[in-house]
Amino acid sequence: MNKAPTRRGAPQEFLLNAVSTKTNSCVIWPFSVGSHGYGQVWWNNKMATRKENEGDKLHTGARAAGERNGHSKLSDQKVRKIILDSRTQRVIAAEFGVSQSVISFIKSKKIWKHIHEVES
Repeated sequence: MNKAPTRRGAPQEFLLNAVSTKTNSCVIWPFSVGSHGYGQVWWNNKMATRKENEGDKLHTGARAAGERNGHSKLSDQKVRKIILDSRTQRVIAAEFGVSQSVISFIKSKKIWKHIHEVES
């Protein structure tokens, strides 16, 4: 059975209506569900864009960033050294075992932004 795609914003509207309803009954989720049969929703009591939600997850620690990311080759301390290092990006990259583009992204504040915010 093919379902029509969910209209953008429909789940949020449904939630707003559901939480404003005075009931103790289970509310049936009319959108996609996981293998357990329930829908999964991040809810912070406000409507937000994806970018705002990602920022909120980073701020609250719900998203692993920097050295808390299990795949990171760098630590916060190493990134601080990279930010202050005046050598060429290729030389810095070779020392820390990352690509030159990673060094560029760090120095231009595209990644590891939380370190720049602490340093400011």
